[in-house]
Amino acid sequence: MKHFYLIIFQLIGFFLFSQNQTFTLAELDSLTNQTDIKEKVSFVVFPECEIAQDKRKCFANKLQDFIVKNIGNNAKEFLNVKYGADTLVLYASLHYNKLGLKSLDYSKLRSSFSEFDKFLEPIKNTLPRVKPALNEDGNPISKNVNLSLGFIFDKNNNSLSPLYEYSLEEAFFQITENVPVHPNCNEDADNSSIKACMSYNIQSFISNNFNINVLKNVNLADGHYRVFMTFKIDENGNIIDAKARGPHKLIEEEAKRVVQLLPRFKPGMIRGKPVVVPYSVPIVFQVENKQGKKN
Repeated sequence: MKHFYLIIFQLIGFFLFSQNQTFTLAELDSLTNQTDIKEKVSFVVFPECEIAQDKRKCFANKLQDFIVKNIGNNAKEFLNVKYGADTLVLYASLHYNKLGLKSLDYSKLRSSFSEFDKFLEPIKNTLPRVKPALNEDGNPISKNVNLSLGFIFDKNNNSLSPLYEYSLEEAFFQITENVPVHPNCNEDADNSSIKACMSYNIQSFISNNFNINVLKNVNLADGHYRVFMTFKIDENGNIIDAKARGPHKLIEEEAKRVVQLLPRFKPGMIRGKPVVVPYSVPIVFQVENKQGKKN
């Protein structure tokens, strides 16, 4: 008979604080590597990063250089007129197949200034081919690359320059941004500690409240399955816009039910003002046929 195991609960918090920036379910799905459960895989190799020891860092730096080199004057003029800040954050979610070619449908370049995104699409389309990621057996695999990239915009010279090794969390520390806080977590801790606490509490809550008996009502073959769960923590700390995509509608409904039971959070803050924060929670479970055992 069938036995069911919830084997992984991984929380990914997307701390892209923006009052007017939103992400669709498909975009949030693309932030999670959907092609490989194993962790021991190599990183994709951007051109000129072959001998770099840290392939991820080199990829980020070369991608920033590529964006700066290929951004048009019209885009910089647009920033000069429309953008009020001097720091621009880009989020890259790039999906590469086994040949090192990017998937245009599942690759995104987004910015902290949503009106600027239209200038990023041509750059995304012209990104070069990479050497694909390899699994632990040395075979090429598909892989997502997810990076936060920082840039400085000089209005006086109408120029865009990369902030190498940019960290979204460090930027928030510098301007005293605060991530959402689970009621079981210490709101006076630093952002990294709060996020770790958030992850633990949300994972535990889902694990304890997900009704695994729902899996018995659907006819799934043996194997691993994923439910891609997304939700937002609004300005009042409430869960909103819970969405799920999984192998069966009943499983999707159960995932949404559990997430909507999460307690009220202290909302994320930017410049002292509450903001909406999107999250993605991939739930992975295993269906295994155990003969001769009672369910």
